[in-house]
Amino acid sequence: MKKASASARQRVYLSTKAIFSGPDSRIRHKRKVLLRVRNNKTSLQPLLSEFGQDKLVGIVLQLLKDHVFESPLRAMEVFPDLFATSQHQVTEREMPEVEAGSSTQVGLEQRQSNNEMGLVAEVVAPEIVLAVQEISTPGESPLQNDSLAANPLVSAVSSQQPADGDHQSRTHTGLPPNTLRDPELPVVPSLYPSYLPYKTQHLLLTVSQQILEDCCFDFAQKWLPDIFQMYEWDCPAAVELTEWTSILGHTHLQDIPACAVELSGSSLRGLLSNVHQLRHAAVHRLPKTARAVSQLLQHAFELATALKDDHRARQLRHLQVEVDGNTTAMEFSKNFLEKDTRTKLEGIRRQREELDRQEKELIENMVKEDRVNKTLIGESLLLSVKRVLEDKQTESEGEEDESGDGEGNDNDEIEIGSEESEEDGGAWEKEDEQLGFGMKALKLWRGWHSEAKPM
Repeated sequence: MKKASASARQRVYLSTKAIFSGPDSRIRHKRKVLLRVRNNKTSLQPLLSEFGQDKLVGIVLQLLKDHVFESPLRAMEVFPDLFATSQHQVTEREMPEVEAGSSTQVGLEQRQSNNEMGLVAEVVAPEIVLAVQEISTPGESPLQNDSLAANPLVSAVSSQQPADGDHQSRTHTGLPPNTLRDPELPVVPSLYPSYLPYKTQHLLLTVSQQILEDCCFDFAQKWLPDIFQMYEWDCPAAVELTEWTSILGHTHLQDIPACAVELSGSSLRGLLSNVHQLRHAAVHRLPKTARAVSQLLQHAFELATALKDDHRARQLRHLQVEVDGNTTAMEFSKNFLEKDTRTKLEGIRRQREELDRQEKELIENMVKEDRVNKTLIGESLLLSVKRVLEDKQTESEGEEDESGDGEGNDNDEIEIGSEESEEDGGAWEKEDEQLGFGMKALKLWRGWHSEAKPM
């Protein structure tokens, strides 16, 4: 089979990295690759339509044999352009992360304020924020609508809405537009920051919270057994993570032996404060960027490590590695999509320039041909006028000649007529003479005949 192009292999890598990650990155059998392609037929449908099943399986198998799925460093060697990011781009992508963190903090503060007023305000995903913005009339805040002002959901959402100027600069995805753009190209919305599906984020955070609650419960059973009789706790589910942050970080911090924890740089109170953010994000349903979720998992891992719970530390570390790997794959895909879109937009821009040039040339040719036709028609009319004038002059001269010839012919006719009259007169005279002679001869014959007749 002919080797696929670099761009085709890159597209296949981006679309299948999440499928062939972890242990599956070491698959080398075509049958197993085919099985996973079939199991992910829906997500791979665009590639299947373009390459076909056999060719797609062949490309994936070759990538697996090249160890591309096993390490980002190896992928960077094979696809260097995919990982190329300027410092300006890095700065640009960090800004939405900061904005997202600020928006989350504002949403949390609004939630706490609403709870103090006795309102139950659910934190919503960006899609619901957009929905609330759509039902608001133009130029009107959702809270200005009487039917919406009493809704705590809308109250929480409205606090996260940007100012008018900022709102105008955002796209339908709720993300700020990409500032790295050619002024001649259309505005390309930024694909950053990266978000996990909220269902996935919520599962990761709740599972991590449960792991930490189990970890703290076992730690307290070993080093603070008296508190279980005091609070009558009989299982890890009986104690919230926030309660453990208070007990281990404040009320019973002095009762924990120094040998019970293994700290490296951070204090136990600081580690507990960090995981407190994890609990808030899980309980209050705060949307977090993928990087922020990874950071929360890192805090959880550090706390489990400090409490010397190696088993649960490995579990949390594994979750973080999976999140980081899939986030990296997602960002690679974003990089490719942005680069591919920019390349295509540049091609469209060049095509537009060519079309503009052709359009201008077409109009100029039209005007030029019209001028040429105008000149030709003018010359043609000049020749026609000249020809008409010459024909008129010729006709005038011909008429003068004809009038002169007509007068001479009339005189000739008159002369001829007179001559003919004279000739006719002589003829008549001759005829008269001949007639008189005949009459005389007739009379003589009659006379002679009468004398000769006997008596």
